[in-house]
Amino acid sequence: MCRRLLLSVAALAAFAALLLVGGWLLRPHTRIGQETYLKINNGMTQAEIEALIGGPPGNYGVGEGEIDLGASWGLAYQPSPNARLWLGPTVAIEVAFEDGRATSKALYSVWRQYDSEFDRVCQVLHLRPAKARAPMGFIW
Repeated sequence: MCRRLLLSVAALAAFAALLLVGGWLLRPHTRIGQETYLKINNGMTQAEIEALIGGPPGNYGVGEGEIDLGASWGLAYQPSPNARLWLGPTVAIEVAFEDGRATSKALYSVWRQYDSEFDRVCQVLHLRPAKARAPMGFIW
């Protein structure tokens, strides 16, 4: 009986570890950062920029991301209708397109409630206090 319980607990722990590693491996790994931002040039196509960043426009962080423009100054992010946004864990890259070619780019800081999946679990289980929400911004 004790051996069966021990084997069951070990199997459950191995399965949980496999799920965590599998989830991490299957998650898209983009290169959203200042180094990539500096490589983006006017005239590039969206496909070229997606290849450079490592994925299509979207949210690549944990939970909701909020563009931080200095909420204490009363600034709020206003997305352009012809722009695409790649939201990473700590920064966002926005690229505006006209006739299928990049015409401008911007790099923004990103605020997130969770720093990692582990942080999210700790906050949900009330093992860690929740981060305060930024006063203003654009929630993705």
